[in-house]
Amino acid sequence: EHLLDLALAGLQDCLSAILIKGAPLPAKENTFIYKPILDEDLDPGKQSGQISANGVFIEPHVSSSNNAADIVKEIRAIIQAIKANAQAKPYELKRSFSPVIAKFNGGKKSMSNPKVSLLEAALTAIGTATRLKPAAFNFEDSANVSFLPDLPFYDPVSGEYPLLLFIRLFQSIQAEGLGESAYVSQFDTKEKRYKRPPIFRGNYPKAPRTYGFGAVSVLAALGNWLKEYEIAFGTAHRKAIVLNYFGDQTAYLLSYAGTSQESFDHHIVTMARSGYLHEVTNNMWRVQLPNIEERSKLSDPKWKSFTRYMDQFLRFFNHSSWINFLAQRAYYPAEFAQLFKTYFMEKQNIPEAVVHSAMQYGKSLNLAAYSAATRQVEDDKKASRQHGPTLEEYKNRTLTQFESTIRSAKSTTAMLAQMATIVGRLTMRDIHSDGSRFMEEVAKGTIDQETARDLIIAFMRLGTYQKKHQGADTTDLVELEQE
Repeated sequence: EHLLDLALAGLQDCLSAILIKGAPLPAKENTFIYKPILDEDLDPGKQSGQISANGVFIEPHVSSSNNAADIVKEIRAIIQAIKANAQAKPYELKRSFSPVIAKFNGGKKSMSNPKVSLLEAALTAIGTATRLKPAAFNFEDSANVSFLPDLPFYDPVSGEYPLLLFIRLFQSIQAEGLGESAYVSQFDTKEKRYKRPPIFRGNYPKAPRTYGFGAVSVLAALGNWLKEYEIAFGTAHRKAIVLNYFGDQTAYLLSYAGTSQESFDHHIVTMARSGYLHEVTNNMWRVQLPNIEERSKLSDPKWKSFTRYMDQFLRFFNHSSWINFLAQRAYYPAEFAQLFKTYFMEKQNIPEAVVHSAMQYGKSLNLAAYSAATRQVEDDKKASRQHGPTLEEYKNRTLTQFESTIRSAKSTTAMLAQMATIVGRLTMRDIHSDGSRFMEEVAKGTIDQETARDLIIAFMRLGTYQKKHQGADTTDLVELEQE
């Protein structure tokens, strides 16, 4: 009875966090700020006008169908059953408030939903509707997705409750708030529709707005928050110990559209703890893909393919995921340097000094491509060609030519000789002396041709400019692409 009383309070709280509605911001035309519709005003459906066409959306943490009326009806029915003291009767689970269940025949002719106790039904509904879980809206499936790590409820060795620690850690992070901007969005006057606010990219602080939702984005945000807490207070947050249980684990992505699992290696937890995983995901939007318009790249199939392989590389950090990632031709921001260095040192067992030298070698090639591009732009100006390729496009073309030469070379010595000749012709200079250690190891055969090629290509694609301030506002880019 005590647990049912607690469940009753939890269900009533959930009803005030099912829908959000946009209200006009007087200072900005066609701009709306979204706020929850409270329980007493909650009435989803066309008759009341509480539909997406009128700027009313189901909050991202509600793992139900897009028809909010179903889950509201079921939660209210469970509340009434608890108040009527009907716990002796079995309660039928339905997908509207238990999206992972399926009908079964149970030895009968017809299929039916499983039945559980009233308490189990109440807790299931709370789990589906609670804010206390990382969640986002999947724009491809048009469904809310929630993240649940496969953590033990109780660990007899340490005496800890890992799953409870995770929920409380997430609750602590949510308590910071997302700021007003997370709930502000525009009305698209061309398409005559309301756009979802940024909270649908993730219902927690530090959610990378241009990165897909999953284990990587959630761990990046958790790790970065814990890192900032440690810096601010000079001590680690006690709930950080939950990250110790994440190594070599899986996580569930729960959705009305389907449930899936994600696996990840322990290294990603280390990256999350250091705050570096968040730095990588937060700078994903600066990755450039050849022949793709910057402002429309997030909806391009090539971008989606790149982010999928990037996600796999971050989660598994092994040779096969690296090969698939590198096969996606892209040009990375300087913040990716540590990611590549870590991979080559830890997974390929290459000494740090050699990796650093390889990075300088790749930097020389990048600068050579920039030098060539600069001359081509100047030639266009002299010839009064006003609509020629941009500096970045010329540079990427040259890097593509470099990559073709590197991949087609018959041997490592031929590869080094050809690249030295090309760089000398373009810049009238030799490759930087800091790359000599790498060239020596390659020439001696200490590094095989495939690894040498990967080192060069990865660091050659790496930009040399590093942002002074992290967390640039990418709202415009997101709003253009979010739906």
